[in-house]
Amino acid sequence: QTDFYIAERRAGMKLKPFEMGAPPVITVPADTVEEWVVENWTNEVHAFHIHQLHFRVLAVNGERQADPPLLDTVTVPAAVKNGTAEDGAVAPGTVRIKMAFPAALAGDIPFHCHLVDHEDNGMMAVLRVLPPPGTIQKAQLFDPSIFSRAAICTPAGTTGKAQPQGG
Repeated sequence: QTDFYIAERRAGMKLKPFEMGAPPVITVPADTVEEWVVENWTNEVHAFHIHQLHFRVLAVNGERQADPPLLDTVTVPAAVKNGTAEDGAVAPGTVRIKMAFPAALAGDIPFHCHLVDHEDNGMMAVLRVLPPPGTIQKAQLFDPSIFSRAAICTPAGTTGKAQPQGG
């Protein structure tokens, strides 16, 4: 089995596959705008996808994009050899994106590679949007238990023991 990773590059960061219930890998304050550079150090493309919000692609491999649309998924190009074959230097494929994190989205937001084999083998993470200071707002935190069989089999609006639906 191959593991895939998605992580913020920072001091002390360790590469490891996503684990349900792990804390968010990135925290951002509500009502902020950030630019991210998504790097791909592998020899295959990846499809970066984020839930609940959209972004603009500002540049791909350093090439500025004219009039970029709002997206929630973008293909991140594969890494390329940079230099001579003898030195083995590689430059990552890159996508520079710009995102806004409104207060209405305070809580946890998953992001991952949209290629299912990559996502299923750990290329997923969660970011947390912090509510504005002084607000009385319950943030929607990522709850991995919603993916349990019991939660999936319980009809909406019911309580008690889960009853499997269908055959």
